[in-house]
Amino acid sequence: MGSSAGQPVTKLPPFHKLSSELLGGERSRDYVAELLLFVLITGIAAWPVVSMLIAVTRLIRNY
Repeated sequence: MGSSAGQPVTKLPPFHKLSSELLGGERSRDYVAELLLFVLITGIAAWPVVSMLIAVTRLIRNY
């Protein structure tokens, strides 16, 4: 009577699926916020490099 040999084994969902179902909406908001912050920081960091390339190009043209 205590044997469960005839019953199918049910597998539990992996932990990452549980967390993704629970935090699905919040994760997308965090992703958008982090993406915007990354774009802002990258733009600020690239600005002096682009400015330097423009200045060097003008210097070479006027030489």
